[in-house]
Amino acid sequence: MEESITSLSIVIPIFKGSNFIEKLLKRVDQTKNILSKSKVNLIEVICVCDEPIDDSLRIIKKLQLKFTYLRVIELSSNTGQHLATSAGIISSIGDWICTIDEDLQHDPINIIDLL
Repeated sequence: MEESITSLSIVIPIFKGSNFIEKLLKRVDQTKNILSKSKVNLIEVICVCDEPIDDSLRIIKKLQLKFTYLRVIELSSNTGQHLATSAGIISSIGDWICTIDEDLQHDPINIIDLL
């Protein structure tokens, strides 16, 4: 019998992440490779841009070329972290959903322990 594979979505609300977002996504990508060994397939990372006040949106759109699983949701006005997170959760398609902050306060590698 073949082991089942669980899909994972990561939701990241973005407001002022230009100093962190590239490093964060590289760390997520490293975690993606480790997760796949545990039969967890990271199928999407959803960055919810909550009308960012810095260059985050431009950086994320550029990074979409490198990380094909990266999705962007642009909110029309600043709604706050909780509503931005909810918007990402509502649009996610993974079996499991994990939310993390944009500033690397929580290392994505810890998702492995969470699961």
